[in-house]
Amino acid sequence: MSDEAPHFEPRLLTLLHRAREEGDEKARAELNAVLRENPVARGVMARLLVDEQTLVASLREKGIVALIDPAAAARAPMVSMSRFSRSSGWRPLASAAAGLAIGLCSATLVYGFVLHRGHLNAGTPVAMTDGGFESSVEPAAEFVPSRTGIWSGDFATLSEEEMGVVPLEGKRMLKFLRTDNLFSPPGVQPSAGELWQVVDLAAARAALGRELSVIEVSAQFNQGPGIVGEKLAFGVGLLAFFGAASDAPAVWRERHELALAQADKKELADDLPNGWQRLSAQITVPREANLLLVQLRVVRQGKGPHSPELGTYFADDVQLRALDLPPAETANRR
Repeated sequence: MSDEAPHFEPRLLTLLHRAREEGDEKARAELNAVLRENPVARGVMARLLVDEQTLVASLREKGIVALIDPAAAARAPMVSMSRFSRSSGWRPLASAAAGLAIGLCSATLVYGFVLHRGHLNAGTPVAMTDGGFESSVEPAAEFVPSRTGIWSGDFATLSEEEMGVVPLEGKRMLKFLRTDNLFSPPGVQPSAGELWQVVDLAAARAALGRELSVIEVSAQFNQGPGIVGEKLAFGVGLLAFFGAASDAPAVWRERHELALAQADKKELADDLPNGWQRLSAQITVPREANLLLVQLRVVRQGKGPHSPELGTYFADDVQLRALDLPPAETANRR
């Protein structure tokens, strides 16, 4: 298949329709494979999903106007369909949208596309270990953990009030110390200090007594007086995969090929020691995923070289929540 964007549209739209509206698992697998392997296809899919959202929103607005003021609706111009009809593959999606039968991204997240829904509920907590860093167990400096129930990554420690920063909740918080760990190759100067935890999705499903639709991770970040001239960003991430917890380090290294779904959020540190910054990221959970990798990080901005030593950067109050789709949309998931 050609790598030019226009040639992807018919195939992607046909696969998306078969996977989402017809429940065709072979089409879903083929679609995920195309998106994993080709960045042009990922760009085309992102644009097509935005087009779809725009069309649905326009049709919904017109429907609401018709209910409130039928005369005004008759006078209002109808949305042009020209931008949505570049290929025959769009017709089934457009007709479904016109009938308001289409649920934007109601299928399992396709290779980590994250589309927020305003109507998601407040969510149900998903158990993880020591999200408030109140235990006496120090994080391991052993890269990505190979078992559930621990924090591991780069050098970090548990801290009480320090350098004007007070824990957001409880008596302790996480302090990032360095951008390397016990297994970092000599001479390598990473720009980020990272920490991970593996969460058992099968146990979470059993505890909640239901499937998981969307999971959100949130964490709070703060900083004390930093190194002069140093600018950092905070980040959170989620990665869903199938396998054993011992596979987590390899999955992280090859995440573009092995992740079933992933999401990421990064934001510049605000330099305010009394103001905690909340970051969150969401993924739609593939049914075949049995493990979730949660990531926290501090990232130096700009090019190196960097010292592995970090300033006073902290995290606290890490939470996982299961968010529910409305019943009509849940029924359309894979």
